[in-house]
Formats: sequence, structure tokens, C-alpha cells
Amino acid sequence: MHRIIISAAVFLILVVTGMPAWAFSDDVQIFIEEKEYTFEPPPFIREGTTMVPMRNFFESMDAEVEWCNEKRAALGYWNDKEVQITNNATSPKVNGEEVKINLPSEIKNGSLFMPIRFAAEFFEHDLEWDPDKRAVILDNGDERLTEETKKADSSKVEEEVDEGAEKSDGEGDSSNSYEPTGDFIWPVEGGQVVSEYGPRGGRFHYGLDIGADKGTPILASDNGKVIVSGWESDGYGYSVVIEHGEYSTRYAHNSRNLVNVGEYVSQGDIIAEIGRTGNASCFHVHFEVRYGGHAGGNTDTHRDPANYISRE
Repeated sequence: MHRIIISAAVFLILVVTGMPAWAFSDDVQIFIEEKEYTFEPPPFIREGTTMVPMRNFFESMDAEVEWCNEKRAALGYWNDKEVQITNNATSPKVNGEEVKINLPSEIKNGSLFMPIRFAAEFFEHDLEWDPDKRAVILDNGDERLTEETKKADSSKVEEEVDEGAEKSDGEGDSSNSYEPTGDFIWPVEGGQVVSEYGPRGGRFHYGLDIGADKGTPILASDNGKVIVSGWESDGYGYSVVIEHGEYSTRYAHNSRNLVNVGEYVSQGDIIAEIGRTGNASCFHVHFEVRYGGHAGGNTDTHRDPANYISRE
């Protein structure tokens, strides 16, 4: 008898509201740039809106999330944007400004959930519902690169690097002014060391961690040539590596890089901005000095930066 009453109630709601049957199911697929993602805990549908776990969703977008006990809020970072959202929030803050959302956030199964439309808008993605797949689809529209475009861009970068190399071999080479001085300067004005070079937590830390506010300029420690600018593995995140003759320096965990491979930079040039990408728990630059070419790999090429740089 109770089952008949419940079924009749559901049928009545569907008739009156016109709400589709999938609105009462937690079974929903999520596609981002044509790739299906699964989350734990899984998304669920509330009042016809898909709710996604903030941390998992942000991580799928290569963004960062932290919980701030002082504010009792989750903080998310992506490019130059920051979102602050509390439990049951109807007006989370994006870059300090309140933004209205259609349903409040909710803590469920130990995770903070937010409406997927708000999340999509934060990452500047379009959103649509595919009733056949019963899926939410996110797409960044015109910014999405096809494989052909990616290959073309890659070829263009290689050509520019080759042209730079040819120029450096010819007459009137302007790169002569970028000869290393041999003296390294402090890479972050006002930055403070938050982690020293040496053994740390059962592992070896191959550089100095210099803390500063997000977006603080990172400076080239000496004249040289950019040999790496992009995402690096081993937890470095967005990094820049500059070659200075026999030495090279790495600047890691950046929020964004401002130089390209093949460029020559002068000592003190701004090459990146402080971030927390890769394996980083606070905003800082991981600064390395290596001897013998490329500053890659945890080999015996690493040196204690404190022996090479001075804040004087």
C-alpha cells in the first residue's frame, strides 16, 4: 500500500512540474573535453541540478583546492582566479566578489559539493545536458585545440627555437649581452625561505623553497637561455629552467610562466609568477641550482643554492 502511495506521489510530481525522470537519479555521467570523468564521492542530482565534489572536480581541471580552517571555507585556485565557498553557501566569492548560484553548496560524505554549472562557469566552460547519454558535457569552446592545431603549434615553437639557434651562430648576435655573469641573485624580492636544501621528511630536497604571495614576480637569477618552460613531472608543476653556461637554475610550482623555450633573458627579468602547482602546499618558488647542463633529474648535479646566491 505504501509503495503504491509513493509511486503515485512521484507520478504526480512529474506531471505537475514536468521534471524528467533522471532528476531523481544519482546516476549521471560527466564529460570534460570529450573525456569521461568519475569522482569519489560520486556526483548526485538535487532539484534537477548536478552537484559535484569540489576537490575532485578542481583536480580534474588541474586546479588547486585547500580547506581554510580560519574561514571554514574551501579555497580553489585556477590561473588568476580564486573561489571561496562555505557549506550551504548561496553566494560564493570569486576573486573577492560574491556570485549567486542556483543551489547552495552542501557537505555530503565528507566532501563539499557545488552546482556543476557554477563550477563550469568558474573554469570558463560551456555546459550542456545530453539526455541520450544522461550526461553533463563541459567544453571550453573556441579555446579547445584539435590535435592538428597542437601539432601545428608544436612545429611553430620548434621553428622559432631553430631560428634562434641560427641567429646565435650568425653575425650581429644579440645574445652576447646574455652571457652569464656567474653571480646569482635572489629570485623573489621580499621572499622568505620556507624550506632549506637538504634531507626533508625521509627524502632529499634539491632546492630552496622561497615563499611569497600568489602572483609575486619570479626573477631570472642570472643571464641565460630558457630551455624549459611548461609543466614538469616529479611534482614540479609549471616550471622554468634557464641555462647559464655550465650551470642551470629551475624555478618551479609557478602559477604561470612568462617566457618561452629558446628565449634569452637578462638577470632580474620577470620569468614567472609565484604559484602552488604540482606538489606544493603553500605559495612559493622551488629554486634549484644545478651544475653541468640541464637542471633535471635528481642526480649529483644539484648544488645548495645558498652557496651561490645572496640577498645583499
